Amino acid sequence: KLYTSSENEKRNRGYLIYYQFINIGAAIGPLICGRLPYSKAFSVAALGMFIAQIIYILTGSFVKTNEEKFLSNNRQHSEPINSNKHKDENIYISIFLCVLIFFFFTTFEQVSALTNILVTDRTDRTIFGFEIPPAWYQVVNPVSIILFVPIINYFTSNVRSLQKIGVGIVITAISNLPLVYGCHLNNCGLLSYWYLAVLNQIIITVGELLVVPISFAAISRYT
Repeated sequence: KLYTSSENEKRNRGYLIYYQFINIGAAIGPLICGRLPYSKAFSVAALGMFIAQIIYILTGSFVKTNEEKFLSNNRQHSEPINSNKHKDENIYISIFLCVLIFFFFTTFEQVSALTNILVTDRTDRTIFGFEIPPAWYQVVNPVSIILFVPIINYFTSNVRSLQKIGVGIVITAISNLPLVYGCHLNNCGLLSYWYLAVLNQIIITVGELLVVPISFAAISRYT
């Protein structure tokens, strides 16, 4: 509703920026809770959610008022409603995008779970005598998202959404190669190198940014 059909790239950028700010909190969380006992870590997480709820209550009315003004102004310049044929096509495209997202997250979440096991039990996490807590590896993905969003926005501004999603899925598949090598080292009786897991997270982040927010933006456009 915030964007017309001629503002698809603005919609994509909006979802990317939204995704970027979500991951600021995701980057801070493991750094704070990574070395805490479980009870204290969950208490800190609950405190963070409480602060977020307070901010939402204090700012919700302001956001709603300005959103209604914006939507009212945008409706005056909106395009005619699509025909039933176009609506059917939009439904098919939305279903196709949902299927792509399903298979993407099937791989993405599985890799995340396996990476945690690999990093915790089968990786040399020592750098200059300091052993990195396994939870700190979870910072790599959100920090990479924060850094890569401006780059993705700049280099893909003229690329169609479905092309971005296709390239993102291919990059996600390629991101598994460092882990394959790490598992090969384990099979040889050696510990994996810490930078293989980091490299996996950096590469998979590029794929994630080309698939997830772009898919959400596309679905919002076709529904």
